[in-house]
Amino acid sequence: MGGIINLDSSTIIKTLDYLVIAIFAISVISGFVKGMFKTTYNLIVFIGLMLLGWFLMPAIIEFLLDYNFSSFNLSINGSALTTIRETLPVIVGSMDATIGSLMVEGTETYNLVFALAFSAFRLILMLVWLILTLTVFKFVFWIIYLIIRPRRKDAQGNIKKKSFASRFGGAVMGGAFAFIITVLVAIPFAGLTSIGNSFGAIAGNETEVSYHFKAATTNGYLFLEEEPEDPLAEFQEVFNFMSQFRGDSLLGQIGGIGGSEDGEKSSIDEALFDQLLEFKYGDVQVELRQEIKTMASAYVQIYNATGGIINMNTISNLDTAVLDSVLGKISELQILNVIAPVAIEYVGNNEDIIGELSEAGLSQEDIAQIIEDVKKIDIAAEIGTIASAVVDLGKSGLFDEQPEGEENNIFTTLLNADSAMLGSAMDKLGGLGISDMIGSFGANAVLNGPIFEQIFTQFGISKEDINLDGIDWGSEIANLGGIIDALQEMGLVIKEDGSIDFSDLSTEGISAFVDELFKSTLLGNNTKLIVATVKQALPEEVQDFIQVDDLTSEDFKAILEVGSTVASYIDEETGQVDFEGLLKSDAAEKLGEAIENSDAMAKTIEDTMGKILENVGIGINFDDFDITGIDWSKEVVALGAIMSSLEKYGLKFGSESVSFNINDFTTAEIEDMVDTLFTSQILSKNTRVLMQAIKDMVPSAYKDQVEVKTMTAAEVKAILNNLRS
Repeated sequence: MGGIINLDSSTIIKTLDYLVIAIFAISVISGFVKGMFKTTYNLIVFIGLMLLGWFLMPAIIEFLLDYNFSSFNLSINGSALTTIRETLPVIVGSMDATIGSLMVEGTETYNLVFALAFSAFRLILMLVWLILTLTVFKFVFWIIYLIIRPRRKDAQGNIKKKSFASRFGGAVMGGAFAFIITVLVAIPFAGLTSIGNSFGAIAGNETEVSYHFKAATTNGYLFLEEEPEDPLAEFQEVFNFMSQFRGDSLLGQIGGIGGSEDGEKSSIDEALFDQLLEFKYGDVQVELRQEIKTMASAYVQIYNATGGIINMNTISNLDTAVLDSVLGKISELQILNVIAPVAIEYVGNNEDIIGELSEAGLSQEDIAQIIEDVKKIDIAAEIGTIASAVVDLGKSGLFDEQPEGEENNIFTTLLNADSAMLGSAMDKLGGLGISDMIGSFGANAVLNGPIFEQIFTQFGISKEDINLDGIDWGSEIANLGGIIDALQEMGLVIKEDGSIDFSDLSTEGISAFVDELFKSTLLGNNTKLIVATVKQALPEEVQDFIQVDDLTSEDFKAILEVGSTVASYIDEETGQVDFEGLLKSDAAEKLGEAIENSDAMAKTIEDTMGKILENVGIGINFDDFDITGIDWSKEVVALGAIMSSLEKYGLKFGSESVSFNINDFTTAEIEDMVDTLFTSQILSKNTRVLMQAIKDMVPSAYKDQVEVKTMTAAEVKAILNNLRS
């Protein structure tokens, strides 16, 4: 076994067997010689003293904690020893300034330190008590025995001889005494081998190894130069002993009475080991052996299942049964229910961290409340659920690394993710008892953090615009799964350059996504943030169409409809929107329907119509238009129809207009053109602008005959017919 020990496991097992046989032999023979009374007396005294010591131990420890050791002039780490209760906080507090500030009665840290100290003192004092039982106390009770023992002589003064029944009873009691001694000897072995067996499973795992080959000196063949050594070979005999202790040794078999083969039920020696090394923290009872064994077992299971390569990717790809088993073990760890409140208390009292939390808007009262909330939660079970959710997130592809040279953003990540696994993860996270606590804390931290400050600036909103009132964070988190699923079904496409194509969103997909989105109280309360986020995601050419900063669900649907429609008419080479092609296409009707369903969208179109008309060739200042009472859902369709109609006659507004010769048109054609122009509410309400456009199009010789003023359709027809004649 290398440099560890020169004995192999079988030799150690045999040695322990000889020890057990010796204990039983000596005890049985001693009992046979001493007889029933003395052996029974010694057994009762021993058991009684050990039980007495166990039950008296709390009182003894409390006495020692408050005993003043000043007269001994002792010091520990430079601190004079007075009472342990006074000195221990000073010693522990000297290790860290934050811990020092927390070593006062009533804090979580103080309670944990003294819970651990109590457990340590109990273990030490029980060993001392055992030594006293076998020495000093044995002497005292031997004297008592001399007083109470039966008379050794009969009435005639003859020494009584012990009967066979007495000697046989003494041998039986001696065997019982040997059993107790054997169990006591087995306690440390049982505890350590129970823990070690879990780690020992790694040694038996078949792992891949790299063999080294070299060319032979003749005929060029390759042969194995040397087989690499097993890195755990040095400890192999230790693992062998641990695995063989319970089943192959008398010590393990005797101490193992009462235990189950699957380890679900502890044996006598393991139960006593747990009692000696457990500690109680509030309502949480932590058995160190069970905790270490559980952690080791979970680690080994992952190690073996991943071939020793443990990372998020390998864990995410584990078999579901393996994952459930590992997460089940994690949820059993009571130590987590101890660590969580202590860790949060430490975080909440560390000056550096406090400064950061204060900047994040978290007060000392908030921190104190979080600590109290954490104490009420089964953190072990929660962490098991969190771990399961993280695995689901890993399986969804959320943590996948992008190939070198490629960039990613939150939209492309979510669109490529497995929505079923994301939904599963969000459901699990939303069901956590700490969801509300973490959600509230996290929201405040994020809102007050430097990253979100940059986002506020980029999106043009302020922190005061965010409304977090009445939010059930668990429901919010759970609802994210449905939102992401609807986002993927909406029809977004990721282009080769990583950008997002909004041009082919389906009406049904938009409706389902927005409905899912507005189930969220958080998002429903903060539509300004939704608008800002969507505006940033849309192409720059489309962003100008969003002139509102607040909206309803119907408004949001309309914005996405309009954004998708406009995006489909962006020239990929120039990046410009083909407004003329848009308005003359069937998509104009889709625009109209979107506008009709949204007051906010109508306002947006109203604010951007000037840009649209300028882009389609009407070079007139839109500020001069009277646009009150315009039905924009009909207007965008009308404008497209006008352009299509005029195009039949070879006409075009603006700088690109052809020469307009009125004599090229019949009276019917002129009247048809005018009727078409007057289908536009804008043009019919702003005939001054219309007449200016006509004046610009006619040859110079006729311009004086076109009067720029408000007119009816009939008046416009009359002027044009006069020009023709």
